[in-house]
Amino acid sequence: WRVDSAALTELCSMVWEHHLYFTFLDVKGDKALLRVTAEELCKQLGCGGAWPLACCLAHTGPWVADALRSFSQKGHTELLARRHESALGRWRVQLSESL
Repeated sequence: WRVDSAALTELCSMVWEHHLYFTFLDVKGDKALLRVTAEELCKQLGCGGAWPLACCLAHTGPWVADALRSFSQKGHTELLARRHESALGRWRVQLSESL
């Protein structure tokens, strides 16, 4: 069970990071990276598409409020930078595959 609990903890941490970054991108208005991040969230949550993800995100108000407070205090800058670099890399791959 310890292996399972460690995997669950890691998954929850990754989902939280992606949600925080998703909120940042939504505020920023970056549709391209928002789409890439939404795809990652769907994979992690196993929700299979935009509509189920939207339904899940509709219940994350308290976490969005926490993220906005954190952004106003310049919190999580290293995490956001790391997520941004990763999302840009995935976006570039998708762009090159579509050309």
